[in-house]
Amino acid sequence: MKLKLRTVVVDCQDAQATSAFYAKLLGWEITAQEPGWVLMRDPKGGTGHPFCLFEDPDYRWK
Repeated sequence: MKLKLRTVVVDCQDAQATSAFYAKLLGWEITAQEPGWVLMRDPKGGTGHPFCLFEDPDYRWK
């Protein structure tokens, strides 16, 4: 069986600010966004990177 990642979610306090930083760093564009959630994808294809704030404390880093 072959595994292929489509997205890797980045948990952060401010999805818009964090994604803006990585968009500038990587030269990628934001492809979709909602309050508290942003998706970026490599324009050449590959794994996407959503940024969001998980509000469920069971999913937060401790």
